[in-house]
Amino acid sequence: MKNIIDELFYGNIRPSVQLVGITEKFKDTEDKLLGLLNGKENELMRRYIRDIYLFNEETARENFKHGFKLGSLFFTEALK
Repeated sequence: MKNIIDELFYGNIRPSVQLVGITEKFKDTEDKLLGLLNGKENELMRRYIRDIYLFNEETARENFKHGFKLGSLFFTEALK
């Protein structure tokens, strides 16, 4: 069995696999919405969607790091 850190790094451990279907639905709705908008409205919506993606990415990264910190604290406490 490979090292769990290597597995995590290479994407073989993915706790959010169930989000793939939700992401596809979101993308489909996004495409339909953008198809209804023209010009400035379309560009504004694209920027809004990009900002949502960036916000969600940053939030996920911070939660991921926080999870590791908590896990480390639990492990340290268990060794006492």
